[in-house]
Order: sequence, then structure tokens, then C-alpha cells
Amino acid sequence: MRCGAKIVAGLFLVFLAVSSFAQPTSLPGLRAIFSTVDGKTSDTKIESTLGLYVPEGQSATAFLPAGKFNVAWVGFIRADLRDDVMFQAEVNGKFKLEVAGTNVLEAAN
Repeated sequence: MRCGAKIVAGLFLVFLAVSSFAQPTSLPGLRAIFSTVDGKTSDTKIESTLGLYVPEGQSATAFLPAGKFNVAWVGFIRADLRDDVMFQAEVNGKFKLEVAGTNVLEAAN
């Protein structure tokens, strides 16, 4: 498994969690769980890809106020044990990648 990260300046926090222990009946896609930094407000979306851009001063979703927020993407990757899998991230704020509960990559600016 190879991982890389590039940090750029920004105002929001990003967290990522990917589990390889998905049930065989699980559908492809990622559940994006958005929340305010204080955790009082949250919103969940199903996404087909992992990517996010929120301009400064705007909200991440219609149910969150503008400003800093957290987002966790939860999903699964189907891969054979001996497959080479590459993760690459360009992030603003903080980033954490977990695979099957193991911390694979962390970055912060």
C-alpha cells in the first residue's frame, strides 16, 4: 500500500475513514457525515466519489452554518490482499486515513 499527501492552506477540517470490512451486500459509495466543529449539527449524504470543495464563507451543506466543519467519509474498498492500492490526498486543515481500523496516513498544516 502506498500513500501520499499534499497540504494546502485552507479553513476546513477533513477526516477520512475507509473500512475494508464491508458486508458483501454493501452498495458502492461513500457516506459523507458532515458536522459542525462543536458537534451540535450534522448532515449525512451518500457520495459516489470522494471529493469536496467549499468556498470560504459558504456552508458545506444546506443544513450546516457557514464556517469550519468536520466531514468523515465512511465506505469500503474491494481489493485482494495482495493488490497494490494507492491513496493520494490534497487537503486543507487536518486529514486522517484509516483502513480497517489502522491509521495509514495523517497530515495537517
